[in-house]
Amino acid sequence: MTGRRLVKRPVLQGTDRQIVRDWVLRFNAHGPAGLIDRHGGGAARRITPSVMEALA
Repeated sequence: MTGRRLVKRPVLQGTDRQIVRDWVLRFNAHGPAGLIDRHGGGAARRITPSVMEALA
């Protein structure tokens, strides 16, 4: 598959070209493991581990 086809196919299917570029860079840097979803940040949990344990 050529680079041009690699970019055009997902764009036609609704995936942004920048997302595909990011995937390629992550794959090149880390292999298949680089494509696993990562935590996007966000707020820390408000429930402490001890409360979670009590609820279980």
